[in-house]
Amino acid sequence: MKRHILRIMTLCTAGALALASCNKNKDAEGTVPENGFRASTEQGGGDSKTHLDGTDVKWDAADLILIRSQENGGRTLTYELTEGEGTQNGTFYTGEEHENFFQPDYTAIYPAYNSDEVGNSITGDGAATFTLPATQTYVQNSFAKGAMPMMAVSDDQSLAFKNVLGGICFPLTGDDLTVTKIVLTSSSDTDYLSGVFSANYNNGQPTLTCTSGSGNSITLECDPAVTLDATTATDFIVMVPPGSLANGFTVTAYNGENKLYEQSTNSAPGTDFITRSKIMKVNANLQVVVTQLNVTTISPSFITKNTAKGLGMVDNAPVSCGILYAKATDLSTPADDLVVGGTNVTNLSATAGTRFDADLSGLAEDEVYYVRAYAVNEAGTVSYGDPVPFATRYDYYGSNSGKSRHAFSVASGTSV
Repeated sequence: MKRHILRIMTLCTAGALALASCNKNKDAEGTVPENGFRASTEQGGGDSKTHLDGTDVKWDAADLILIRSQENGGRTLTYELTEGEGTQNGTFYTGEEHENFFQPDYTAIYPAYNSDEVGNSITGDGAATFTLPATQTYVQNSFAKGAMPMMAVSDDQSLAFKNVLGGICFPLTGDDLTVTKIVLTSSSDTDYLSGVFSANYNNGQPTLTCTSGSGNSITLECDPAVTLDATTATDFIVMVPPGSLANGFTVTAYNGENKLYEQSTNSAPGTDFITRSKIMKVNANLQVVVTQLNVTTISPSFITKNTAKGLGMVDNAPVSCGILYAKATDLSTPADDLVVGGTNVTNLSATAGTRFDADLSGLAEDEVYYVRAYAVNEAGTVSYGDPVPFATRYDYYGSNSGKSRHAFSVASGTSV
């Protein structure tokens, strides 16, 4: 039996994709633009804001930052990247009225909006509010665009952003297995991974506090679905608040609604398991075995003129299973046509088990049908038994007043 392995490699290896600390408060590269801002991502190797490029953080086109100045008691404007796409240093301008906006002491945040287009806000000097969504989107070799909020405080128009969140990385391998989403759930119901969080900029870096948590899980959606390789790992990165997951977590991989893999840890190694501006890789020798299912179609029983009971067997417990049937006259080749989603084919779900059955009803009297059992494994692969023909009964008494519908012999060479 062919077995496909989905494996999570390495647990809690400290320093993986860690960002080096940047001590400078200002961007040393480039000239501060007139009526604009020069903004840099946190330096070092790892991840930070819009996307990862190897170990560096790069700005993306149309990135938006929100800036608050001291003018008029604290005015905020949204600035858009106009130069520096694909680099760590960008220039930002605004299309809004900015007269008298440029005053000493600025607080800035990225992104101005989260992935659900919910506005983040700056509440004071060195203070902000971020709304962290419960769903992030998979990006190859990176975290979701905008999933790493950043914050900067400066006394001029040069902004050196610092990362607000940390992250966790699941490197997965699998023999041609397809992943449509990853769900990360904290073992603690009050360990909020999404919701509204306040951020304060202290001692050169932001600190985060949950003010209104909405859930203890994050879903990483893969659209389009990601096909795993048997030897080269695919990194799935989920961004979470620093200090979270200290009581352990559960990670679940799905193919559609089929659960490919699930594994839990009781606790993480230390209260600082998730730290600001670092991505931790998991390491627990976790794996799931996805097996091919051998299905057998059993000849139907309890056949009447309009009903029958379809039967099937499978050698391993499936995720789901069922019985397919159709009139013989509706099938050109039963083995090709009698499949899930087939034309003129009726699909009856059955209770998952190694032996299963389903009631066939509404059949035509005195008609030949084909029936076929099927089962689905964790990877969403459908396995079939052979198509088996059967005929519904003819109601001699109800349909034909007790008379035979065929000629029968009464003597040699004589028939009625």
